[in-house]
Amino acid sequence: MSSSNFITFDSNVFAFGESTLKHNIGFQYNTASNQIFAGALSTGLMSTTVFTFGDKFYIGSNAYSLPLVDGVSTNVLATNGAGTVSWVSATSGPIGATGPTGPTGDIGPTGPISLNYICQASLTSDQTITSNIDTRIQFTDEYDPNNWWTSSNTFNPTINGYYLVTAAIWWAAGVSNLSNQTNLQIRQNGSTQKAIVQSPIEWNSGNTQIVTRLIQLNGSTDYLDITAYTGNTTSQVIQAGSGSGTWFSAALQ
Repeated sequence: MSSSNFITFDSNVFAFGESTLKHNIGFQYNTASNQIFAGALSTGLMSTTVFTFGDKFYIGSNAYSLPLVDGVSTNVLATNGAGTVSWVSATSGPIGATGPTGPTGDIGPTGPISLNYICQASLTSDQTITSNIDTRIQFTDEYDPNNWWTSSNTFNPTINGYYLVTAAIWWAAGVSNLSNQTNLQIRQNGSTQKAIVQSPIEWNSGNTQIVTRLIQLNGSTDYLDITAYTGNTTSQVIQAGSGSGTWFSAALQ
């Protein structure tokens, strides 16, 4: 080792480096603050606090108060944004969003018990659709474990993600030889058209329309509704068909 290089321990400082250029790296124990520092030593003090004895942990000048208990096996450390660190349930652990029981885990929407993240509803009695108006279909939920189908006839899920949405409608026959159309829409937040299917009015035996779309919903304010439209004279009926004629389904993907 050359004379300009050194390893030294003095005055609570352990350091090594090149003395002439003061490129010194080391550790220092500060007896007043009960802290251990590590970093560049050019003026006798380290520049970066690594950790302290006691109940605080430093990164640079930021101090974190650590919990004095062990926590449990599913806990993680979380900060309140002001330096206090505590044990909390893991959002990415065994019971968290990406854990075995979370949305992407074994019993989440991509796991074997994904049926908990679906909604299915149907029309339980025939509904009259007034001519030339987009009319919200009055579905009744059939399978809705999370209560995502609302009394306002909207689908309002509480998990952010992409949903595969399908709706079907069974029109009764319209007026003979009337040149106009019926349509079925999926709308987001009452106004944004996400999907539509339309066809000429069937005056002989009626017809069925089906629409499917993958739609992202934010899990809070976003909702969907399903509307029917007819250009038939005065009105046209959509048929329940004992729940199999006009229906709605959605599943988190």
